[in-house]
Amino acid sequence: TPALEEADRTAAALAEASHAEQQARAGLPAASAQAPAAGLRAAAREHVTTSGRLEGLRSIQEQAAAEDRTVAAARTAAAAFAVKIASAEQDAAAQQERRPVLSRQRDHGREAAERLPGVQAEADRHQRAAADMAALVQARTDAARHSQAYIAAKIEHAELVNDAARLRMARIDGMRAELAAALVDGAPCPVCGSLDHPELCELTGERVTREQEEAADTEAAAAGERAETIGARLGAADVRVADLTARLEGADFVVAADLPTLAAEAARLASAGDQLQAEAERLAATRLPDLQTALDDLDRDIAAVGLRLVELTNQHRDELRHAAAAEQRAVQHRGSLAAQLDGAPDLDTALARERVAADALSAAADAADATARAQADADRAADLAAKAATEAGFADPETARAARREASWRAAAERDIREHQSSAKAIDDLLADPGLDVPLDPPADT
Repeated sequence: TPALEEADRTAAALAEASHAEQQARAGLPAASAQAPAAGLRAAAREHVTTSGRLEGLRSIQEQAAAEDRTVAAARTAAAAFAVKIASAEQDAAAQQERRPVLSRQRDHGREAAERLPGVQAEADRHQRAAADMAALVQARTDAARHSQAYIAAKIEHAELVNDAARLRMARIDGMRAELAAALVDGAPCPVCGSLDHPELCELTGERVTREQEEAADTEAAAAGERAETIGARLGAADVRVADLTARLEGADFVVAADLPTLAAEAARLASAGDQLQAEAERLAATRLPDLQTALDDLDRDIAAVGLRLVELTNQHRDELRHAAAAEQRAVQHRGSLAAQLDGAPDLDTALARERVAADALSAAADAADATARAQADADRAADLAAKAATEAGFADPETARAARREASWRAAAERDIREHQSSAKAIDDLLADPGLDVPLDPPADT
């Protein structure tokens, strides 16, 4: 039975190995489908060799990948430079938009600086003229007032002089009357010495004293002094009027004859002077140095942005050129690689193809070797089964197989035998009891 089972097992193993070999050979090219194991292994080694050669091309693939990374990095850098260029162009455009405005402001500032001295001088001229005109109005007013006062003072002085003269004459008449009252016929006159006094003077009015005469003279003298003082003031006013008039006419201003017109002209000149001064202050507020500095700073910024644009443009162009060169090298590397891949789309596919082919050939060779070993095992087991069958008394293994029972049948039979043997032994033991040792006639068959 073990020999038959070994023969059956090895036969089944042979059938399985043969089936596996057929399957392994089914995927092989027609040229290799019927090759022996040694040929299959030689073909597998050729594919392994090809795989090694293809692995040697990995550096070319890595160079192409490195060039791809260089292309990507260069294009990323170029894109970053493009963003910077766009930003710089926006800055340049904004600065260029600002420049005409700032240039006009600078020009206006320059014009203002040029106009400022003239406007300031004109403002000063009008303000001085307004002051002189107002002073002339006051001077003329003072002159008119002094003139009236002078006339009044002169009249008062003349009247007081006349009054003093009248009092003096009255006092003289009083003195004559006193002398006349003291004359005696035949006595000499104390004034003329005459002895005859034909016409004696008589006092007709009030008597004027010396004090009254002196007071009148003093009052007349004071009035004269007042008139002289007022006359001096009038003269000074006239001089000031003449000076102011000459100064205004010398400054090309028309001097009106009447005071209302002169006062109105003074007010107009003051207003014009204020307006011109305000214009001068506005012009002065337009600071040309600051505007020029701002324009110079802007021009420097524009120049700096221009240089920055040139640098960025060159860097952008260099990165694009770098990317193009790297891309060309990558194409060359891939072209060189593709020429050695025997139609495979890429190195990994070619390697996978070679490895699959090598594995398939190696698997087929292994399957062929396994079939050969299974055949040897099956032949050896068949010989042993034939020998064992003969020794067991069978004509051949097939006869032995026909006599062979399943293990379950044999186990059941062995169990029945053991049960029978056990039962027989029990009966034998029972029959061996001495109490049952009686003669039987005839003896019973156990």
